[in-house]
Amino acid sequence: MSDSPANKPQKAREKHPLIIEEPDSLRLPHKITAVTLTLLFWGILLYLWQPLISMVAWALNIKLFYNHMIVLGGYHNFLALVIDYLIVIGIMGGVLIVWARVNLWRFRGKDRRKRPDDASTEELAQFFNVSAEQLQQWQTMNSLEVSLNDEELPSKVVAHIPKPGSDDNKPVENKAVDNEPEEN
Repeated sequence: MSDSPANKPQKAREKHPLIIEEPDSLRLPHKITAVTLTLLFWGILLYLWQPLISMVAWALNIKLFYNHMIVLGGYHNFLALVIDYLIVIGIMGGVLIVWARVNLWRFRGKDRRKRPDDASTEELAQFFNVSAEQLQQWQTMNSLEVSLNDEELPSKVVAHIPKPGSDDNKPVENKAVDNEPEEN
C-alpha cells in the first residue's frame, strides 16, 4: 500500500512542502532577496509620494507654504517635477501598451492554454484510497462533510441528504462512511 500511486503525491508533499505552508524552509539567499526587494519597492513608493507629502506638510503652515510656493516661486519647480512624473508615467504606460499589442499580434488566435483532462472515477478513487463505488455514491450527493486524516485522505464522510422537493438544506438523514487507514 505504501507504493501505490495514490500515496505518491503525499510522499512528494512530505519531501518538498509548499513554501506558503513552511516559509521557514526558504534558504537564506531567497530570504535576503525577498526582504531586499520588499524594502526597495517600499522605498521607491515613499520616494514617489514625497512631493505630495511635502506639499501637504507645507500647506498645514499656510504662511510658510505661501512664502515658499508663491513668493519664492516654488510652484515652478513643483510643476516641473509633476511634468517629469507624468512623462515617466506615460513612458511606463506606453511600454505596457506596446508589450500588450505585440503579444496580441504574436498570439492572436493561438490559444496555447489547455484544460487538463478530466480524471476518471477510478483514478480519483485510487488517489483518495477509496472504492470506485463509494466515490460514485458521493458524487451523487448534494452536500458532503469530509474529514481528512493525517495522510490527507478521507477518514470520514458524512452525506447530508435534503428532503425531496424542499429548499432548506437541513439534513434529513446522515450516512457516515469510515475510511480510516489500517494500522500495520
